[in-house]
Amino acid sequence: LFEKYPVTRHMFPKLLVEPGNVHVGNHGAKVLRELNKLLNGGDHKALLTLLGNKHNIE
Repeated sequence: LFEKYPVTRHMFPKLLVEPGNVHVGNHGAKVLRELNKLLNGGDHKALLTLLGNKHNIE
């Protein structure tokens, strides 16, 4: 996700990223999957809402 959409990296500053491995909890994995769906689906309204709420994402 971060390689394809570098702008999303700032949304998850607490993630420890290692080559091929991202350490996230179950909730974090769900958030990343949903974000990936929004980006790939071109759902800009939902994406803007998510970006507007980025302070709620840890």
